[in-house]
Amino acid sequence: MADHPQLLSGKFTQNFTASSAKSMWKELESELNSMAGAKKDWQQWRKSWHDMKTKVKSKNAKIKNHRRGTGGGAPLGDVLTNWEESIFNLIQCLRKLTFRD
Repeated sequence: MADHPQLLSGKFTQNFTASSAKSMWKELESELNSMAGAKKDWQQWRKSWHDMKTKVKSKNAKIKNHRRGTGGGAPLGDVLTNWEESIFNLIQCLRKLTFRD
């Protein structure tokens, strides 16, 4: 996804249309399906990416909110895994780029 920042954002522009997004997802489909593991069509890979992004953002928010708490409870055992940290960093990089433009 780091090589496809337009797909990462999911926002269409004059230069990045639904058809160009579809062709990028189809390229990713062939790359991902050539690896060991799950075999999916481009729509399923897009859904998987969306689900992963949502899960990571939600988990990070939960951790962040717990840290802001006043204490008194048990420490939160949740931490982002290396994989989730990578996804979260991609999302953060995109935000920084978006706000600069």
